[in-house]
Amino acid sequence: MSEKSALKVDKRESNTLIKLLRDMKLLDGDFKIKRTGDFVVIPLLRKPTVEEFEKFSYVKPILQLDVFEPRFKTANIRDALKNIIPDELLDLVPSSMDLIGEVAVIQVRDELRPFVKAIGEAVIKIYPHIKTVLVKSSPISGVFRVGGYEAIVGSGETETIYKEHGCTYLVDPVKVYVSPRLSSERLRIASMVKPGEVILDMFTGVGCYAILIAKKIEKCKVYAVDLNPNAIRYLKHNIKKNKVEDKVIPIEGDVTKVVESGLKEMFDRVIMDNPSNAKAFLKTACDALKRTGGVIHYYEFRPESDLEHEVLKDFHKNVENLGRSVESAKMRIVREVAPRRYHIAIDAVVK
Repeated sequence: MSEKSALKVDKRESNTLIKLLRDMKLLDGDFKIKRTGDFVVIPLLRKPTVEEFEKFSYVKPILQLDVFEPRFKTANIRDALKNIIPDELLDLVPSSMDLIGEVAVIQVRDELRPFVKAIGEAVIKIYPHIKTVLVKSSPISGVFRVGGYEAIVGSGETETIYKEHGCTYLVDPVKVYVSPRLSSERLRIASMVKPGEVILDMFTGVGCYAILIAKKIEKCKVYAVDLNPNAIRYLKHNIKKNKVEDKVIPIEGDVTKVVESGLKEMFDRVIMDNPSNAKAFLKTACDALKRTGGVIHYYEFRPESDLEHEVLKDFHKNVENLGRSVESAKMRIVREVAPRRYHIAIDAVVK
């Protein structure tokens, strides 16, 4: 047993906090996480700085000292592939993947293509609940925001149940956009919504923002829009499954046409989760905000050289060119998507 710095958090927020701590390299994986009643206590490698604590303060953790039992490390995917893949290629094996219910999605480099089946079998060995392993064959693209995938191991069934923050989603990553890596970001946005707000989720997918907000926030209304008919089909199912029929309105169509057809100046908050093409829809977001203003959550991919001054400068200029003004705006890095290329978020109060 060892005494360590730790964070105590409501069990409903524990998965989010664990992911954040892992990304920030603060989670001590050599010790077992403790569960006490409605709370989870997470061991830390060290006490977080004030700046680090601020990044996850929205889940309301309590910093404390606690005693933890050591754990034995389970094998990772590279360990499982020793003596199967040449040693010089082991470092190219992906150390992370997307686990979406019973489906795993991995991305492999060309050098590993001859070993792709072995990699898939290793994934199932490490994660026995996985029924299908998909490998990415082309990046996410197009107006429906779906990528190309190839089933390499397992049943080949890609429709699955994905759970996040107490919500349950029926999804198929081959047909609709869904990213577990944005789980923490979705909770962060939901925690900012106030009771009674009317929200536009411009690119809703299967509803991971819309349904979470509807379940967490009283008396809100979310208009959830997507152009992909498969996304809307799953969204409607998920709305019923999560019992938020009275709070989430699913709409299939191009969001610009949807707003122009009768939703102008209706919304307190607009979520623009389409980092590949958000700029093209900024006018629609401004048109959708109430005349008195509201909040825009804007996402974009940016190279490191553009952070942070250039991002905010461009956003201010673009909004002002559309006849609105930015009262305040903060930028944060959501995640690194490639070397020195980032998925960024801007939370802006727009008048």
